[in-house]
Amino acid sequence: MAVNTQITERKQNTKLVTVFAVLLIILALVLGMFAMPATKSEAASLKKVTTCKGLEVKLYDSKSNIWWTYKGNTRVSYTGIAWNDYGWWRTVNGKVDFNYTGIAQNDNGWYRIVDGKVRFDNTGVYKNEYGWWYCLYGMVNFDYTGMKSNEYGSWRIENGKVNFAFNGLASDESGKWYYFKDGKVDYSRTGLVKNEFGTWYVRKGVIDFSYNGTYQGYTIKENRVTASPKNGIAIEDTTAGKSSSSSSSGKLTAQQKANLANNDIITDQNGNVVIEAKGIVVDISKWNGDINFGTMKSSGVKGVMMRAAYATSKDVKFDYNSQQCEVYGIDYGVYQFATFHYNTSKDAAMTKAKTQADYLVSILKGKKINGYVCLDLELESNYKLNMTAQELTDVTNYYCDLIQKAGYKPMVYCSVSWLQNNLIASKIHAPFWVAYYNDTGSYNFPNTGYGKYMNSIDGKITMWQYTDKGNGAKYGAESEYIDLNRLYHSFTGATK
Repeated sequence: MAVNTQITERKQNTKLVTVFAVLLIILALVLGMFAMPATKSEAASLKKVTTCKGLEVKLYDSKSNIWWTYKGNTRVSYTGIAWNDYGWWRTVNGKVDFNYTGIAQNDNGWYRIVDGKVRFDNTGVYKNEYGWWYCLYGMVNFDYTGMKSNEYGSWRIENGKVNFAFNGLASDESGKWYYFKDGKVDYSRTGLVKNEFGTWYVRKGVIDFSYNGTYQGYTIKENRVTASPKNGIAIEDTTAGKSSSSSSSGKLTAQQKANLANNDIITDQNGNVVIEAKGIVVDISKWNGDINFGTMKSSGVKGVMMRAAYATSKDVKFDYNSQQCEVYGIDYGVYQFATFHYNTSKDAAMTKAKTQADYLVSILKGKKINGYVCLDLELESNYKLNMTAQELTDVTNYYCDLIQKAGYKPMVYCSVSWLQNNLIASKIHAPFWVAYYNDTGSYNFPNTGYGKYMNSIDGKITMWQYTDKGNGAKYGAESEYIDLNRLYHSFTGATK
């Protein structure tokens, strides 16, 4: 906004400014560059906001840079949107509020405001204290229902507002259908989803209508389920494209156990996934010393999760470990041991979470990661957790959204006790990598209190860290022991 001296100069040079302005207008019209709204929608938004009761914003106190709303020459107390030569402004009790960023109202509608000024160039999804809204050329479009995106994801919009309660299938403007969870497209979702039009195969959050084949024993034509398997556990060999049914006892047969080395899909008698992808994943860090990745490759691991950083300090083995995985063709993901939750409030943790997430993303540039990018939540001795489960869940989701925004697939690592006591599992935006050292020798969780809890959320558990006493030498590690994890869902293809 101009300072008082500029306004004074303008008054002193009225004739000169008028002549100059006329010349500029003529020149702009000749060149086709005159600044007019680009579309009818934009023009409509501008037309509505300009009818604001003849109110104008003027400089009231140049020393403090206070601008006030006037009607004619009378200063008025007005809350809404008023104009001057420099734009349209959010006013509260007559005074321009330069600190306001959000969505505010006048008599004609709701508008996107940044630093007190209406931004007619803003089209997208933005929030205020009442929710998240879709703005078209700076104005909330209450007539719009569909899907729109912002830096945090893609959202289900109904009558201009994000519907966070929406779960299911819906299309965008092009006719492409997506799977939404809590109002947001869930690109991690792969499975069968039913709506009023039928049962559909969703892969990575999207319905591919060109797909013909089978999934979990179901026959799919143009992505729609046309035939279901008989009762019993259906086993699909994704390589051969065949499927068959077997016992519904809930226990794995000898053949099913033999298939654990393949990418078969095992479901129960209701078609619910029991195991989607199997195999052992190892996790490593500098504490495992030098690793022979030729031995690692020969061990048959499905993947490697390696520590990339402790907070904002790179693991000294990260560059070497990642380079060796790429040389030997071993799929790998990374994790960051986070400290943003140590002895702090939610607001401070949010700031630290962004710093740590940004650092992690910066050191991943150029890496050929095709596994998960994981947040490691633990609490070292001498530190405390001062947040509620809801607050830590909010910060965790914020971190995961930053990772997803960077183009990676987020995951959350923690112990089963931490998950049960310090997070709200149903609200986390990412799958879990759960640590519980109670090996059953199988993919079944232990028959304990914690094991039963894991069963209650097993659809969200991608990996189970079942021991920290794996044979290091078997996997090429210099250390005596190595952490081992059982894989339940796809490890590869998880990131860009």
